[in-house]
Amino acid sequence: MISTSALKKCMYVLLLMIGFSSFEASAIDINKPRHLRLYNTNTKEFLSSVYLSDGAYNTREILRISVFLRDFRQNKAVLADKKLLNALWVINEVTTNGRGIIKINSAYRTRETNKLLQRKGYKAADRSMHIRGKAIDFSITGVSAKEIWQVATKLKIGGVGYYPSSGFIHIDTGDIRYWRY
Repeated sequence: MISTSALKKCMYVLLLMIGFSSFEASAIDINKPRHLRLYNTNTKEFLSSVYLSDGAYNTREILRISVFLRDFRQNKAVLADKKLLNALWVINEVTTNGRGIIKINSAYRTRETNKLLQRKGYKAADRSMHIRGKAIDFSITGVSAKEIWQVATKLKIGGVGYYPSSGFIHIDTGDIRYWRY
């Protein structure tokens, strides 16, 4: 079994290797409980959740987050992608020391909702990662979209879209790619 201190050192080295500064990397404590404060801009709901602590995911909290990230138009949900939640957590840790409120613009979408958005002229891809529950469009209170984008691209978890005129970022856990609208 690998010790906690060894895991922490490995995480620190990994963050340095992918481009985080030593300050940013040292600010992330992998042993810290993973707490997200989420606000849904569409439903006006707020959720505060510790979804991981003592190295274990809390199933009840993952389910609460899953419902929170549901397609509000169809009132349907899928299980939240843990890799996506961890990316949100790291981005929030680096940009606000974990104090930010993550404002969700869009998360899981059914195919019906995706088609509706396309008809309304939104840039909703036919094979959107939102349909699989593996994408989130968000902003963080007090943090510029540009700063979030810079941190998100360093994570290399998947797709990162930068929407400066709308003030939000898209992240997903698909193939690594970057775009800007």
